[in-house]
This record gives sequence, structure tokens and C-alpha cells, in this order.
Amino acid sequence: MATGTGKTRTFCEYVARKQPRRVLILVHREELLMQARDALATATGWRVLVERAEARADLSERGIVAMVQTLARDSRLHRFPRDAFDLIIVDEAHHAAAGTAYEKILEWFESSYVLGFTATPDRHDEKPLGKTFRSVAFEYEIDRGITDGFLCPVRSQFVKLDGLDKLHDLHTRSGDFVQSELDGVFSESLLNEIGDAIHEHASDRQTIAFTVSVRQAQYMASRSRVPAAAVHGEMDRTERRRTLDAYSRGEIRHIYNVAVLTEGTDLPSTSCIAMARPTMSRALYTQMLGRGLRIAPNKSDCLVLDFVGNTLDHDVCCIVDALGINVSKEARSVALDKLLTIDDELSELIKGDPLDAIARAVKAIKEAQERHAREAVATQPKERKLIRAEDAIALLGLEAPPGRWGSSPVTEKQAAALAKFGVDVSALDRSQASTLFSALLGRAQSNMMTLGQARFLARFGVPITATRSQASRLMELARENHWRLNSSHIAQVIAA
Repeated sequence: MATGTGKTRTFCEYVARKQPRRVLILVHREELLMQARDALATATGWRVLVERAEARADLSERGIVAMVQTLARDSRLHRFPRDAFDLIIVDEAHHAAAGTAYEKILEWFESSYVLGFTATPDRHDEKPLGKTFRSVAFEYEIDRGITDGFLCPVRSQFVKLDGLDKLHDLHTRSGDFVQSELDGVFSESLLNEIGDAIHEHASDRQTIAFTVSVRQAQYMASRSRVPAAAVHGEMDRTERRRTLDAYSRGEIRHIYNVAVLTEGTDLPSTSCIAMARPTMSRALYTQMLGRGLRIAPNKSDCLVLDFVGNTLDHDVCCIVDALGINVSKEARSVALDKLLTIDDELSELIKGDPLDAIARAVKAIKEAQERHAREAVATQPKERKLIRAEDAIALLGLEAPPGRWGSSPVTEKQAAALAKFGVDVSALDRSQASTLFSALLGRAQSNMMTLGQARFLARFGVPITATRSQASRLMELARENHWRLNSSHIAQVIAA
């Protein structure tokens, strides 16, 4: 869901309606932790505990909000039973593919239903989220939010700067410009040009400018001709809060920040976003843009200042990239080339012309690409995830034939036969393969649950003797019940 359309409120309302036995919300920043705690308490009426630094939660309450970095420590994580939570909500879920902390927590609570929320599912490093999340339940993007009136309209202005043509010479790392090289492009003369443009177009607007470095932010704030301040990660947290509060009250008009206002920041009075930090990451660009899209009294639109070279670099993100996800390079180039024929002063993004036509064209191309991708997937055989042989043997409760383990390697015929049952035979010898195949063949002939069904249902204590149809019914019940099964469910199905 696009920034400003109510992700926190939505997942708290979800909890309030579903009423899970116990819920865990994972966040990665202090501001998000307190925001989620307060919102969940308001939506449910519960007393909500937090797990962070010196604060240790217990299972005395139904709601817990935890810092990922804290909970991932063994000493904190292993305090909780593995079945402690029916539901886990991952805020800013695009981070779940970034490292082992999220994976470690979700693997520990492996029977929980996991629901992720994010404004930017397309990571610039292209790491997939499919390892953590099986499907996309709902999408609500910027253009729809504006059309429905939940986000303010956008106006865009390209500001051409000679110095930014040097971006062509920079190296990239993880899909974006190398930070140190990018900072070197911005000389004082170039920063002065950017500052002059911000003053020209937004002197009367509450403005957030995204900059490359602390040096750049501090220089531009000190040179501003309206009340301004720099905000960055090296600031004392209390000082940063005071600065942002002064900005919210209108005492400071322009904020120059370095990577601290991209997530979890609610400053609805912002009516201009200055992109003084070129990026190749659509996710980062969208996060920056989102800071200015919230509705506020006396706010008619949000002006976006895109600083570009004399020609539009097709790799550097601009306002067009906020209109669609994973648009082909060819479609994007067409859209950008179209913009080159338009005067620098662009019309309103959603309602105006010609950007409205570009938005429709990009959206149509995106939908066609997705349709072709679905058709291609439908014609491809699905790749099966094989079960490790030792896991299969353990699930079925088999024992090795005495004195025969370690015999000749598994034959190609045995490997092919067991692969049909979904078993990886790389760790088996011929004797083990024979024992396992006989057991699986007997189960199939007796219409007993498959190995895949057995692996899923083992966590709920379903007996291995259940039939295939009983296992299918139990899996349906688990889905309907937020991936939970109790003994009465199992007893009813088995008895029937």
C-alpha cells in the first residue's frame, strides 16, 4: 500500500477483526515500534507490550511489538515458545529479504500465519520476497490513492543542471549509485543551483529535500533564505525530534535530510519534495515521494522537484517511475522520451495532460507484461521442492535395515522413482532408497496422505495414518483458521 494510505491502521484493524489468540508485530525502527504499539492498543483495546533493548515482553498480553534486531538474539527469541503467536505481522516487509534476522525469527515461529505490509515491494537489489511471503493479498498504489482521495495530487517540475550529466560516469553497487562517488558530484556551485531552484519553486511550501550526504544537507540548510534545518542520522535523537516538531508547527519551512525521513515519518504538512539525491532505485524514490503525499488542511497538492541533467538519464528515477512497478526498460524509455517534448513546467500528474496519457500507457504496458508472464508460467511445468530423504524417513517413522546402511549408491531408476514422490535422494544409499520407496508405494496404494501433506500437518500432530482426503480437509481447515488446527478439528476429520 502506498505511503500515506494507512498500512498501520489497516493491519491493526485486521487484528481487531480477526481476534487472534496472540499477535507479534515486527518493526525495524524505534519510531515504527511506538507507532504500531499505540495503534494496536487503540484498535483492540488491549494492553500492548514491547520487546526492545531494556524492555522485555512476556506472554501475559495478547499483543507484542518487537524490534527485529532485539528479538533475533537467541537470549530474547528462545524465551518464547515456538507456538506463542497465531499471527505475525511484518511492517516494512520489504526488509524481510534483507538478512537473517527476519528469517531467524520467522523460522522459530514457523507455525504462525505471516502477513507483511510495505509501500515498496520492489527492492532495488532485486532480492525476491517470495521466500518469505507466498502471495500478494492486496495492492494499492499511488495513482489509485490519489484518484480515491486518500493522497494529495502531485505536480512535477524538472530542474535541469549541467553538473548532473556527470552521473553517467559513476559506478553502481547493489543497483544504485556508489554513495561516496555520488557525493563527489555535488560541488558548492551545484548545491547553490539546487538551493536557488528550491527557493524559486517552493519558498512558500513546507519542503523536505533529500540529499546525498550530511555535508550537503548542512551546507544547503545554512544557505537557505527561509527558516531551514538539516536532519541526519548523526544527530541526537532528542534534537532531531525537536527539529521535526518545529517543522510540523511551521517554524522551520525547509528540511534537508539524509536517509532518515524515508520510512515511518508522518509530516502531512509537507507540500514539496526536492529530489536532490539522484537514485536508480524505484523503491527509494517512491519512499521519498511518499513523504509529501499525505492529506492536510490547506494543502492542495505536492510539488516534486526532479533534478536532472540536460538529457533525461533513463537509469535515474523520476516521477514517471512512481506510476508503475517493474515496467520494461523499453516502456520506460518511451515515457521519458515523451517527457523531453514537454515544457519544463509539467501539468498535474493524475488529472493533467500529457502526463495522464503517459500514466495510462505505462499502466497498460505493465498489465500486458503481467498477463504474458502469467501465461508463460501457466505453460511451464511447476518446479517441485523436494523433501530431504532424512526428513522423509523421519516423517514416516522408518528404521534402517540392520547392517545395510552405507551400501552401494542409489540407482538412477530409484532416484527417478523417489523424485516422483518428491524426495531428494542425494543422501541415500541403495538399501535406504529401497526401504523408503516400498513405504511410499504402500502408502500410495492405501490412499494414505502424501509426503508433502505429512510434512505440513506434522506440526499440528496429525497422525501419519490419515488418508489423503482427510489430509486435504485438514489443510483447508488450517487455511480457514489462519493456519491453526486444534485437537478437536483433527478428531472430527479423522472420525469422519
